[in-house]
Amino acid sequence: MEEMGCLKIYLLYFFLAQSKKKQKYKIIIYLAAPDILKLNNKIYLRKLNSINKKSVEIQIKKDDKIVIFSDMHLGNGKRNDDFKKNSDLFHHVLKNYYLKKNYTLILNGDIEELLRTTYQKIKKRWHSIYQLFDKFNQNKKLYKIFGNHDFELRLRKDIQTEYNLYESIKLDYNGNKILVFHGHQILYIFEKFNFLVSFVLKYIANPFGIKNYTLSMDNKKKIILEEKIHDYSRKNEIISIIGHTHRPLFESLSKYDFVRFKIEECCRKYVNATEKQKKKIEKDIIEYKNELVSFSKDEIKKEIKPSLYTKENLLLPCLFNSGCCIGKRGITSIEISDEFIYLVHWFDKNKNKKYINYHKNKIKKLSGSDYYRIELNSENLDYIFTRIKLLT
Repeated sequence: MEEMGCLKIYLLYFFLAQSKKKQKYKIIIYLAAPDILKLNNKIYLRKLNSINKKSVEIQIKKDDKIVIFSDMHLGNGKRNDDFKKNSDLFHHVLKNYYLKKNYTLILNGDIEELLRTTYQKIKKRWHSIYQLFDKFNQNKKLYKIFGNHDFELRLRKDIQTEYNLYESIKLDYNGNKILVFHGHQILYIFEKFNFLVSFVLKYIANPFGIKNYTLSMDNKKKIILEEKIHDYSRKNEIISIIGHTHRPLFESLSKYDFVRFKIEECCRKYVNATEKQKKKIEKDIIEYKNELVSFSKDEIKKEIKPSLYTKENLLLPCLFNSGCCIGKRGITSIEISDEFIYLVHWFDKNKNKKYINYHKNKIKKLSGSDYYRIELNSENLDYIFTRIKLLT
């Protein structure tokens, strides 16, 4: 009942806000807005509490290695299949890096694009990818979480899948909790009215050749979703790792935010540094400046506006996002190994030669290929949880 009430109020608010006579309805809009927020907050908090309590818990040992991918959007291989352009890269990375190094694979939602096509067509087209999933699964090292684009796997019993399906996974690191879930649950409409989204994708987006990365959430919606999950994680002193928005985050920072803060940090250290240390800091600043240069104008516009630093509250390192596997520049993922957490970017040299010049010291080539791995950021998990506990 609450969901339907919230939907009705939201639709009223939306249509009045779009009206040419918006000024005339301003009082109604202002009266409706608090009710939307009140109902939304009640629903999303209840949902996050449920996810947190019902999660399957996995102990992380010191020598465990985990990789988290999300938003692959596997399709039928045709022109609207977003995964196709990065498929060779993903296959090579999964087979020759993560499988060989004995990683546990967590697929964090929107793996199949079931809003556009069928599970049978996806499995047939990407048989080689599922063969790799099978190998992780046989070693009991595969956890598959559903998102809003593959939510149908949970709803329909007639779809046969070989893998256990989860809404969330909770990693236990020395008593500290890392909650892994897709993130769409904040906007309940993705589950309650998923058939509407499917209709738009199948009968509007598909015929016009509109791809998923062009349908990703706008900046305002992204920041609202991230703020809510960050706030919940902060209050419960946990780390949340999500996907859904296709925007990589490390310690609650976007990449652009992170680089700018690193430059500021280097400048502060420079004041009291020795001559030897100053030379090292100068090199670091040049590298970070080059990273800012590598951003296109469009990327800068997208990164500056949706910042979690829009509030006065102290931002804590409790929100991470693995990004997506359908990026224009390659694939991003979250790794956990040797008591550290990493934000990693994989890309193809042939498509991103310019990218190599700005990251000479961080890049590692995957042997026997033109694929490269960059650690965009890394931090010790003990340090992160210490900050969360002391600053909450």
